Amino acid sequence: MTRRPVIRMEDFVQPHHGLGVLRLATLLAEGECTAEEDDLDRMFGQMEAGALVATPASLIWPELARGLMAPAPATMLRTLLECGCLREILPDVAALFGVPQISDEPGEIDLGAHMLATLNEAALRQAP
Repeated sequence: MTRRPVIRMEDFVQPHHGLGVLRLATLLAEGECTAEEDDLDRMFGQMEAGALVATPASLIWPELARGLMAPAPATMLRTLLECGCLREILPDVAALFGVPQISDEPGEIDLGAHMLATLNEAALRQAP
């Protein structure tokens, strides 16, 4: 069963609409749960409306840092990827998905998936 985070209204009262999108992804990472389809649709709508473009990077970084230090940081990045926001915020990270990584195991692994697994492993070990 997926545990949903406790979401308070003050979590979404932000000076820029794009920060609400990031806050939802961060809360999912903190609650170690996944976004529902409706959540992703709303986030995609905000991204399409240009909410992230108008949000200064100086305000985006604290949300990203909070999500990266959460118990499930890969959840935040996966959510942002699925709704299309990752390419707006971190285009270099978004570009990793779909790139094959040669491994010792038979076959190849997606470089983006490898990065997400590495983030979660670092979180499990409480490594900043």
